[in-house]
Amino acid sequence: MYTLLVEVAFVSLGICSCIQAEDETVSTIIHRLSLLEDKVLKQEKINNEQEALIGYLKAQNEEFLTRMNAQKATIKQLETRNALSIQRRFVLDSEGPVAFSAVIDPSFIEHTKPSTAIKFETILTEFGGGYNNDTGIFVAPHTGLYLLSCSMLDHMAHGGHGGVMIHGEIMRNHDVLARVFAHAEASYRDQGANTIIAKLTRGDQVWVRTMDNSDLGLGGSRYTSFSGYLLWQMS
Repeated sequence: MYTLLVEVAFVSLGICSCIQAEDETVSTIIHRLSLLEDKVLKQEKINNEQEALIGYLKAQNEEFLTRMNAQKATIKQLETRNALSIQRRFVLDSEGPVAFSAVIDPSFIEHTKPSTAIKFETILTEFGGGYNNDTGIFVAPHTGLYLLSCSMLDHMAHGGHGGVMIHGEIMRNHDVLARVFAHAEASYRDQGANTIIAKLTRGDQVWVRTMDNSDLGLGGSRYTSFSGYLLWQMS
């Protein structure tokens, strides 16, 4: 009987040991699962933070691309405006005005020769260095659109004015740009004038001459004049 009791005790002790071992294993597993769950939660938190950071960076990148495209468009507009300003510039915005105005100051000039440049000796205005009063020739310093004008007063040698007709021409190099005409009556003198807009290339020579006369003079006293002005500079 005693032996049986001892065997039963040993069996019970073995069972308890197994149960205790199983309890420890379960506790260990539960602890490890708890640790793993904590790691998973931490990793999810990290992932969420990274996703938020990625979203922020994407938004910043889109904003940067938007700004860059806007800057490219602005640069393109500025390049276009610059190209246009190079092709066509208003002279006051670039290198200063180009303008001249000259007159004949003496009362008259007798015996003008046909096809010869008239010398408007008195300069009233001169900017840009294009007009030479020693030759009466204006040399265009820039390519562009110019306003050109000329007025001419007749004068007949020996003081007669009846039936006097004066012809003048505004010349560009050897081409006629415009003409001036005046026809005096028996007791009065006459004055003709013309104003044009012409394109001149840098270096073009513009001048005024009389034509169709053998002994015709020009009236002075600032009635006879020659003027020009650069309206728009071009490439």
